[in-house]
Amino acid sequence: MPELENPSQDIPDTVWNIQNSTAELAFPEEFEFDADLSFDELANAIEKVTEIARNVAAQHVYSDQLWAYWNNGRMIVSYEQNGRDRAEYGDQTLTRLSKRLTSRLGRGFSRTNLYNMRLLFLTHKKFQTLSGKLSWSHYCELITVEDELKMRFYEHEAANSGWSVRDLRRQMNSLLFERVLNAKDDARREHVLALANEGVVYRHPADAVRSPLVLEFLDLPDDVAPLERDLQQALVNQIEKFMLELGRGFMFVGSNQRVPVGTDNDFVDMVFYCKPLRAYVLIELKTDKLMSSAVGQINEYLNYYATEVNDEFDNPPIGIILCTDKNNVRAQYALGGLSNAIFASTYTLRLPNEEQLEDQVRRTIEANERKALMSGEEDA
Repeated sequence: MPELENPSQDIPDTVWNIQNSTAELAFPEEFEFDADLSFDELANAIEKVTEIARNVAAQHVYSDQLWAYWNNGRMIVSYEQNGRDRAEYGDQTLTRLSKRLTSRLGRGFSRTNLYNMRLLFLTHKKFQTLSGKLSWSHYCELITVEDELKMRFYEHEAANSGWSVRDLRRQMNSLLFERVLNAKDDARREHVLALANEGVVYRHPADAVRSPLVLEFLDLPDDVAPLERDLQQALVNQIEKFMLELGRGFMFVGSNQRVPVGTDNDFVDMVFYCKPLRAYVLIELKTDKLMSSAVGQINEYLNYYATEVNDEFDNPPIGIILCTDKNNVRAQYALGGLSNAIFASTYTLRLPNEEQLEDQVRRTIEANERKALMSGEEDA
């Protein structure tokens, strides 16, 4: 296929080549401008960037807009720091800039949007750190996260999982970052950095566990414990939202899946397949605290799946007991010594308390750091 000719000298070749290439997305160069530009020069430069982005054939719509908005934010910050007449405009810079750009370019240049462009640059000093898989609306949500590590985590997860803006907002409101950390009994600072740099990476069965699972989308009353069958049916009715909550790569196999035990039949509450781990995930629902009997029950189911359902390409199945409370000591004794991967996770029918969950994660990390330090001193 012959290369398309760049129709305008105003469009940098790097931008044009990106939009008309089937190769993996690379990012264009920074838009050049004088650091000490005046207000008029700032407005004209933003108009030029907007014209470039609008004229490019939009094969990668998100990257066009992000390229323009990131450069706009970069120029606004530069003007605020070095602009020749910045003192004349002061706090009114964005307001007056919004009026001028809206009159010339139309919608999309409200004061709030210009402020967000500025914030986009301040949170992503290099354009290459932006994801071409995410839209401007995604980034308007992400840049509200003050903690840089959390923001990077949600950015990775949104891009890797293909979240809509609504999905992203829901995961942020349900404190997914803290809940992923909370599920790690050995959580330490390196886990925080790994989540920020990579998002959730499925390497071990434990990576499929979050605690607590937030099921606020079921709209069940949280002051009365539901019956197990009612909880199960509610989850089946909202299976897409439940799979979003479980994590990336989960596929629903079915509910009440039969498990022959001798001459009897038992039934697994819910069965999923986790594609990243290449493993069946069996979930047992309990509307009360963790009991050892539930562990023995799901252990039988896992043995059956390992011998009768798995094929040569599947990894050993994983069991998750979803309950209202798991006493850590009880869980340690109940789950310890088993050859199967069984985990206990709690669930809540309402959004978790941010301060409490953050404090819990912080205390867990500090305790594990002290434990690791003491272990190192003993080894020495």
